[in-house]
Amino acid sequence: MTIQDQIEADLKDAMKAKQAERLSVLRMAKSALMNATIEKYGAGGKLSDPEAVVVIRKQVKQREDSIAGFEKGGRPELADKERREMEIRDKSFGSGSDQGSQCHIKGAAWSGHEDCH
Repeated sequence: MTIQDQIEADLKDAMKAKQAERLSVLRMAKSALMNATIEKYGAGGKLSDPEAVVVIRKQVKQREDSIAGFEKGGRPELADKERREMEIRDKSFGSGSDQGSQCHIKGAAWSGHEDCH
């Protein structure tokens, strides 16, 4: 299962379980992947897993930058929201049957997870 397929499956699960915050995070990831796909291949294309990891890594970096900005600007509640969203993303990519691609994502985007090294 590709990363994009896993996100799609997780999105459906989040909808069924009515997990609004998780659903929001997965929709943002799906949107970022779709934008990158269209930019690179057009409407009918699909990113490879390494390309998807690059997109996810960019999102992680954006979240980290947002957290730093919110903390610097005296907005701890927004920084906490960003942290929760990063935790949700981490849990989403950390669970799943395709451990190989999950570890690939973790190794690239979330270095420091020993269970995949």
